[in-house]
Amino acid sequence: MQVISNVPCGEQDCLFVGDILPKKLGFLTRIPRIGFLISSFFVSRYLRSNKFDLVHIHSLEEIGLGAGIVFLGYHAPLVVSTWGSDITGTHSQIARRLIRYVLQKADLVTATSKFLAEETKKLAIFIKRIEVVPFGVDLKFFDPSKFVSSAEKSGESFRIGFFKHLKETYGPEYLVEAFATVSKKFEDAELFLVGEGDLKGKLESLAKELGIYRRVHFLGFVENVPTVMASMDITVMPSIRESFGVAAIESEALEVPVVSTMVGGIPEVVLDGETGILVHPRDEGAIAEAVIKLLSSKELRLRMGKAGREFVSKNYDWEENASKMGKLYREIVGSRKIL
Repeated sequence: MQVISNVPCGEQDCLFVGDILPKKLGFLTRIPRIGFLISSFFVSRYLRSNKFDLVHIHSLEEIGLGAGIVFLGYHAPLVVSTWGSDITGTHSQIARRLIRYVLQKADLVTATSKFLAEETKKLAIFIKRIEVVPFGVDLKFFDPSKFVSSAEKSGESFRIGFFKHLKETYGPEYLVEAFATVSKKFEDAELFLVGEGDLKGKLESLAKELGIYRRVHFLGFVENVPTVMASMDITVMPSIRESFGVAAIESEALEVPVVSTMVGGIPEVVLDGETGILVHPRDEGAIAEAVIKLLSSKELRLRMGKAGREFVSKNYDWEENASKMGKLYREIVGSRKIL
């Protein structure tokens, strides 16, 4: 197996795109459009010359899309995975046509949610085959028994967590505004924002304006996500758009209930009233009401937390999801050999 990455990866079976390109062409690859064409050509040539049994493109952005176009017509079967913005994001008409072309030529397309699968089919109606393969959770890693949960602590403040990029599409400003309401009822509540993004300065100013800055903590990028997430009483996802919701299933796996907006694929991963509470997007009042409801009842938080772990174990176990992908690989390769 060989993984080709557009960033240096350093793993034994991982090859950086830059190492495939001829050194004498290095300066040309820094020119946006020309670099895209050159990189796509040499990645495709590398795939052909090494005679892979199957090629799986995990990104329809930049080099992945270009290599897919150039690669088409080669004998090896092609699998393409969609993840969200590559399908639901804003693209030029040319880009959308190229994405549609690769999707419809692929032997198999996978999507992380039913919502994303439907959106993908709307974009490319003549797809040969599409399967939902969720972005699962490593339940051995996101195991609540390995961490000290907020429920096990006594006499400490309520902790509300946000685990996304600080970008407009994820709606962090609505959470900060909602927290201003929550903080009036729970004077010991604190908000933790995990992630980086271009809204950080705006959010800091908003927290100061609302008089809650000392209780809003900007943690930036953290490596020990399960440790931080497990210490929360609630995880909040106020997204405007969301194709799947990885943070939601990670939180549920750690028995932390979720408050989230009912957008995109979120209703598939958060069961309203069972593993969390769903609200309409851009509604800070509804977010505050849901958070207050959960903070007001430890029994409710514990019940939803347990239900969340059971739900993820049944539907989003990473090992089972990876096994499904392996099975699909064998089916696609086998069907090509028969032909």
